[in-house]
Amino acid sequence: MERVFSISLVAALLLGWLATAMGDDYRDVSFDQKARDADLVIIGRVVSTEGGPQYARVKATTVLKGRTPEAIKFVVETGISEMDPYCCTEVGRSYLFFLHRLKNGAFESVRGHFGVFPIREGDCSDHSLQGRDVR
Repeated sequence: MERVFSISLVAALLLGWLATAMGDDYRDVSFDQKARDADLVIIGRVVSTEGGPQYARVKATTVLKGRTPEAIKFVVETGISEMDPYCCTEVGRSYLFFLHRLKNGAFESVRGHFGVFPIREGDCSDHSLQGRDVR
């Protein structure tokens, strides 16, 4: 009887671990899919951080999809590590953002760290984006 209980306990723990591991699995998707999933796609520059930093204020330099507010409040720490973008705490740094608008008006990355890409100076200019539309 004790052996049956031990095997049942181990099986339950393994199933629980497997469900948790699979539930937290965020996979990358194509740029096209990210653009479809996003409410806003921009190239933006971090202008400040706040809350520890829990948020970054981002100013859009190029809007590729959607309408952007003057300053974007971007969630840097979601509370779910797999959804954290692991970026955007360095003021002045530029990124390509695929963003989802939250009910409170802030934005979060589409697909966690798969939805934000750093841009080095000189990598991208407004001229290189002319004629391209991800809407």
